[in-house]
Amino acid sequence: MGKKFITCYITSLLEAASWGVAGALLLRVFQLNVSTTVKIVSAVFLALCLFVGEGIFCFVQVIGREGQQAAKGTGGDIIKPEEDAGKSAASDPTKASSPAKTDSLDNTRKKVTSLVLLNEQGSVLLEWSLQSKTALIIGKSNGKDNVDVDLSGSAVADMVSKQHAVLNYTDNGWYIDDIDSKNGTRVKKKYQSALLDVKLVGAVEVEAGDIIYIANAMLQIR
Repeated sequence: MGKKFITCYITSLLEAASWGVAGALLLRVFQLNVSTTVKIVSAVFLALCLFVGEGIFCFVQVIGREGQQAAKGTGGDIIKPEEDAGKSAASDPTKASSPAKTDSLDNTRKKVTSLVLLNEQGSVLLEWSLQSKTALIIGKSNGKDNVDVDLSGSAVADMVSKQHAVLNYTDNGWYIDDIDSKNGTRVKKKYQSALLDVKLVGAVEVEAGDIIYIANAMLQIR
């Protein structure tokens, strides 16, 4: 509102000044000792200049106002019809496949149901359910402190710390983290041959098929 008022006010002043200058010039011409024809021609010329100038100024103002109204009408953004948006999604395979990939990852994580202790031959010795769990402490239980995954009865129990590692569930899946254990925690991903040292790299995400080494004890995510 304030900007419009100032613009109109300045425009009025300029128009008044233009007409004043034109009038002063006409008076000056009529005071000169020239023929009537020259005086009439001068008056017509000044009038044409004023009218042309006014026309140009009004045209510029109209164009500016129409541009502002058009911008307000669209909110400054280009709105695509629903049909065009659908065509765009169909023509971009990466956009169409993104939800499917996300669903696939979620389904893979939902399939994780248990943690099992394996022997050297790969047979299952013990099993712990991961359903409805958000965190499990892995270590050795004693009379005072209990852990969720007790390896005190395993063949390598001497190498396992009382609180060795923790398995946490977040929105992104399951993660294994070492709890300052003596003999460390490592992870072998299902499709990798190298072992990840959790103490060095920090918490590692684990999925179905991955093996967690608690010292020398083998725990598999299933």
